[in-house]
Amino acid sequence: MFNHFFRWLYHHRQRQAARDRLQGRRKLLPQFRRFSNSAFERATFGKYDPGGVSRWKAALVYLPVGGFILWMAIESVRALNMFQP
Repeated sequence: MFNHFFRWLYHHRQRQAARDRLQGRRKLLPQFRRFSNSAFERATFGKYDPGGVSRWKAALVYLPVGGFILWMAIESVRALNMFQP
């Protein structure tokens, strides 16, 4: 029963995708992207800077983590001072 349904579903989706492709409803994704080296030939990258993107992502991750560690250290010192006579 399940096999029958999933086989029908697979072929149904295949037919649907073929219809969509033929009628131009679905944009075809190219199978292989051509890599152009033009972005890397210039001395300055312009808009596309992969290092800048990764640094920005790293900052988005490390800044909150660093803030949390700093907050934990401050709270630990305050907690230790609270129990001093």
